[in-house]
Amino acid sequence: NAQVKVFKDKLIKERKEDFTGPGSGGYVIEYTDLAEHSEYLPRCKDANSEIVDVSYNNLNSVEKFNQIKKQIFTEDEMKYLAANNCFCNAIVYSTGEIISATITFYNSDPEIELRKLVEFSRQIKEKLTFDITYTGSVVKKGYHNFGWKVFPEYSNTPKLRK
Repeated sequence: NAQVKVFKDKLIKERKEDFTGPGSGGYVIEYTDLAEHSEYLPRCKDANSEIVDVSYNNLNSVEKFNQIKKQIFTEDEMKYLAANNCFCNAIVYSTGEIISATITFYNSDPEIELRKLVEFSRQIKEKLTFDITYTGSVVKKGYHNFGWKVFPEYSNTPKLRK
């Protein structure tokens, strides 16, 4: 993790077995940008040092997110990645800034150009933020882990080989 800043525009591929998530019991392929795992980062706290939960979170601009996708991937690539359970898992600071964007595939290891995933992760961090509403008053800022399906518009696409 000491080299996170050195590798900020790189992604490292990692396979994890027996995860808990969509279709649990299988495996997950993560293309991660080496940011600290969110469970080790401080959480938002109130004046009594109690953790403040998130009541609402959403990308600040779905339109901008869709533009990023279309700029990087062809329509066939988007359908292919959707059929291969493509998700984005982001570590988000309490201000809404995305500090890490990991591209994740559940029970699938699709063939895709790494440079495209790197660019996708980079643009998510540069151009998007999250709108966050809390259940209480935040005194000490912290981090959250938010995940979402990257290509929901193609979610009924059958699994294809590239």
